[in-house]
Amino acid sequence: MIAATPFGWLVARDTLMVLRARDDAETNLVRGNLVDRFNQTIEDSEIAVKSRRPLQLFMVVDPSCFELEAGRLRPSDTPAAQSAFEGGEPPSLYAILSSHRFLADRMVDQVVEGKAVSDSFSTSELILFNACIAATPFASACETRVAERRDAAYDKAFAETTRILGVKAQRAGAPGQYCYTMPDIIDRPAQ
Repeated sequence: MIAATPFGWLVARDTLMVLRARDDAETNLVRGNLVDRFNQTIEDSEIAVKSRRPLQLFMVVDPSCFELEAGRLRPSDTPAAQSAFEGGEPPSLYAILSSHRFLADRMVDQVVEGKAVSDSFSTSELILFNACIAATPFASACETRVAERRDAAYDKAFAETTRILGVKAQRAGAPGQYCYTMPDIIDRPAQ
């Protein structure tokens, strides 16, 4: 009885939250909260180690889809009062694009994780698997099933998210491979 109490509490808490939703907007909000909770449970479990996310480190080598010839930035009609970069000097175009690429990758990671989970599980499955992983001795069996289902949805979620956010595009003639829409800076050719 004592061992089942945490599991029962988590299931009851999340079920009541779903049952209290009065309309579609509230139902979508509750489902989003359940996905966020489940993602946090996943991050705290062994799934984060076994899953697709660590493989994304290899995505850093994706090439850029476009190239820009090197040039200097000049202040616009509404310049910044101070630079957000070190030294207070105007940043290089390369520094700006590198920072934005890094931030875009982080945003894609967050959205893909949520989308892969949301697409893979019904609301009742979110509740049950979350409670199973967080509060039962059967957590490893639940983790295995969750990782398999999440990984199966990951590629589709990644492709949709990068297309919607415009961060990466699928490479021509290379299915499953991507290039950054943020351009690389190249030196001007000698004339």
